[in-house]
Parts: sequence; structure tokens; C-alpha cells
Amino acid sequence: MKIFITDGYGFIGTNLITYLSKNPNNELSIYDLKLNNEDIRNYALLYYRIKEFKPDVIIHLAAELSNNLLPCYEHNVLGTQNVVNICKEFKLPLIFTSSIAVYGNSNKISPINNYGMSKLWAEIIIINNLKNAVILRLGNVYGTGGKGIINQLLQKVNQNNSTIKIRNGVRDFIYVDDVCKAIELAMKDILKQNYFSIENITTGTAYSIFEVVKLIEDET
Repeated sequence: MKIFITDGYGFIGTNLITYLSKNPNNELSIYDLKLNNEDIRNYALLYYRIKEFKPDVIIHLAAELSNNLLPCYEHNVLGTQNVVNICKEFKLPLIFTSSIAVYGNSNKISPINNYGMSKLWAEIIIINNLKNAVILRLGNVYGTGGKGIINQLLQKVNQNNSTIKIRNGVRDFIYVDDVCKAIELAMKDILKQNYFSIENITTGTAYSIFEVVKLIEDET
């Protein structure tokens, strides 16, 4: 399968490439800002790369993770619009990694920050334009190469740093390998004609940050 991945050298992308490369039948093409300055906002370059590669599926990981309004809008909304326009023209299936941030602090769609809102706008663009797509709303992903709270805590422990300043909160954590497996399953489903789905990729169990700290302390 020919797979085109945006932001293949980010946290999830790096792990996904390692995971998908285990299958010799997969041929990957990576579009990434760190590689030849390949910006998701550059429609002409993105169009050329996709047209040249002729993928079977596009996995759109590229995103602005901060809460700054303009970068979130440019990367997460306009960048996704670029991807969707190309998918629509070439009739390509799309897997999009969204976020449970679209829920805010509730079980209903109610984002409370710019990042969550930009991901919701991106979802709406996909819903309104594509018939063959899977939207994966990811929980708080941790694992090799991650920069989230679990990775930060483990780094502090490994450095024997006894002082850690944190704010408590409740989150649903999911390991990056499980996210990669979910994307792989989505690829199999999306090859079906006119397959559309929105899935929450979480464990279904939320833990407070203090509970995570206690667990790490007990294990170390």
C-alpha cells in the first residue's frame, strides 16, 4: 500500500513510520516541515508531492499543538483544507488525527481553547467535503519521543530531580503504539468504498495527574 503521511517526523509520525515499515508491502512518502521545508500550508508543493507519489491513502498528522490562535488556524484549519481539497480532486481516502480536545471538559462537543476549536473546524471541513475518511479523536498520547506530562515526569525521575511542579487534572492517556494500531485498522476500513467514521481513540479510563505521579513513584 502506498501511504502518504504529513508530519512524519513528529512524535506520532516517527512512531507510525517505524510501525508501518514493518510491513514490506507498505511504501511510505513523508511530507514534513523538517524535511526540505515541506509546509502543510504550501498548497502547490503539497499538491505536487501527492500527485507525484500517487498514494492509496493519506494520513494527515500535521498540526499546530500550541494554543495560539493564528498558528492553530493556519496549520490545523487551512492546512487541513489543503489536504482535503487534494483528496477530493484525486478521490483519495483520508485518515485524520483529531483530538479529544474537541470535547473540552464535557462528553459533548464543546472545545474550550483554540487548539480544540481548530481541530473541530478541521473535522467540519472533512465532514462537509469527503465521503471516504476516518477521523480519529486521540486521547493524551504518550510514549517514545513524546513531550506530554507522562514523558516529562519520567524524564524528571531519570534525572533524579525530586522537585516537580505540576497542576492536577484528569486525562485519558493512550500509548503511542496503540494509536499506530488504530491508524492501521483505519487504513484497512477506509479502502472500502465510501467508508466514513469518527472514532475516539482512548482507553475510556481517565486518571488524575496526581494518580499518574503516584504510579510512577511506586514503580521507580
